[in-house]
Amino acid sequence: MQERMGIAEGPAAVLKHAPRDAFRWAYLFGLSVIAIGMPWGEFLMSLGHFIVLIAWLWEGVARKSFGARSASAFRDPAVLVFLAFPTLHLVGLLWTSDLVWGLDLCRILLPAIALPPIMASSTALSRGELRNILLLFACSVLLSTITCFLLADDLLDYRALSHFISHIRLALMVCMAVFVVAYYWPVQLSMRVLHCIAIAWYVAFINLLGSIAGIFIVSSVAAWALWHWSSLRKGAARFVLRSLLIAIPLFVVVLLGSSVRDALRVDAIERTPLPYRSAGGEVYKHDTRDMQLENGRYVWRNIAWAEVHRGWQLLSKQPLDTVDEHGHVLYGTLFRYMTSKGLTKDSVGLAALTPEDLDRVHSGVPSINSGLQYRIGERVHELVFELQRYDNTGDPSGYSLAMRLEFWKAAIRIAKDHWLAGVGTGDTQLAFNEEYERMHSKLAPRWHHRAHNQYLTWLVSFGVFGFAVCLCAWVYPARKRKAFTHVLFVAWAFAFIVSCLSEDTLETQAGITFAAFFYCLFVFGATGLSTPADPSPAAVRSE
Repeated sequence: MQERMGIAEGPAAVLKHAPRDAFRWAYLFGLSVIAIGMPWGEFLMSLGHFIVLIAWLWEGVARKSFGARSASAFRDPAVLVFLAFPTLHLVGLLWTSDLVWGLDLCRILLPAIALPPIMASSTALSRGELRNILLLFACSVLLSTITCFLLADDLLDYRALSHFISHIRLALMVCMAVFVVAYYWPVQLSMRVLHCIAIAWYVAFINLLGSIAGIFIVSSVAAWALWHWSSLRKGAARFVLRSLLIAIPLFVVVLLGSSVRDALRVDAIERTPLPYRSAGGEVYKHDTRDMQLENGRYVWRNIAWAEVHRGWQLLSKQPLDTVDEHGHVLYGTLFRYMTSKGLTKDSVGLAALTPEDLDRVHSGVPSINSGLQYRIGERVHELVFELQRYDNTGDPSGYSLAMRLEFWKAAIRIAKDHWLAGVGTGDTQLAFNEEYERMHSKLAPRWHHRAHNQYLTWLVSFGVFGFAVCLCAWVYPARKRKAFTHVLFVAWAFAFIVSCLSEDTLETQAGITFAAFFYCLFVFGATGLSTPADPSPAAVRSE
């Protein structure tokens, strides 16, 4: 076992046991295709898995070792425990009424079924092989994000910045690319410059995506790595490094706090509604209970509804009660935009809108300030607005954070009602639809989604015991194989854990591939190749 893990004999011995014949090249090529294909969509991801499977079967048949290799994989406790995760989904079909959905989810989980036994029964990757696969992934993410940037019609729309996969999944991959490029720090000055440029681009792209989770993941892992690195220094150097590590998070908290305060700021003139009529003679309507703000002004005050309807028909062919390009009701976006410009919602305010303003309203831009500040700051403003709107109206429809609060509320209620065995693999959506009805939720039917929290999804699907099985399946093999001694695995694991808080990460092909590929790569494919005591740069340079 130690020889397979590459612990006892080191990289040279691993290479001795793994001659790069046609079987080995095919196996490495398949892993590389998965790594390269992740940020580009399902086709390359699927192709890579197919190549890895064919290479494994081909070698087993050609060497007449298929039975022995399969037996060795399925005798491994770590493999068997991990396979309990997809097996639980198959077992969960027994109490599922929607077999179509359940079987489709099981199909999505195929990488978690195929990769563990294949990697566990293949010779461990050398440091050089692991490095090359990971750097290919990082380069592919770089090219994908640049392509997305060049193809984007609207840089203010974070969804338009991800053409090939979900922007949430892409943000996760960009985080992992940051870790890889920083970890494999080169010797040559020119390469170091390129690595710095790549990291700067990755961080800038995360900001363009407005991914608060992405910024949190990258900054947290960077702080952890620097704190560990500072422990190797002495005296003033350690003091300066650790002072910076304390100061930077405080600065971020102050910055975010400033964004929140700015989002909640109320101009003094806005504290009382206008008491008079509009220029057209209509009495203004005010909803003084709705405290939604935009640029320091109340959105739902000083509205001349009749004038706005008449005037809008002259400016646009799109009715006010339809939705903008982001799926939000158009008059809501219009009122937010006019409020941000300091305009009253009447004929005079409409007359002050330029053609550029009208285009922005149609495309779903809610404020005159959109695009004028850093994207994370804008995202904080949007989240504050979402929470205000949810608190005032009880309707979360169309707003990501507010809808997640509604999803989680429904998920907790379902989990309490089905705490023992859950609702089954395929009935989660049916359970949520029924729960929204019981809750009398104001969430629009088109937004009746599932939990958007992987941990709650496990509870809803399989109950408390199934939830424990899922956690054990992901934690035990990593501890058994000492994968937590690998710095990059720890960084990946943190990103994965955080992503599962706000997404059903394992219910899409991009998500399960990101999770299963990197997990199996470190746990079953390249265990024991590096430790925090021997951080990779020196070891890698000697490869």
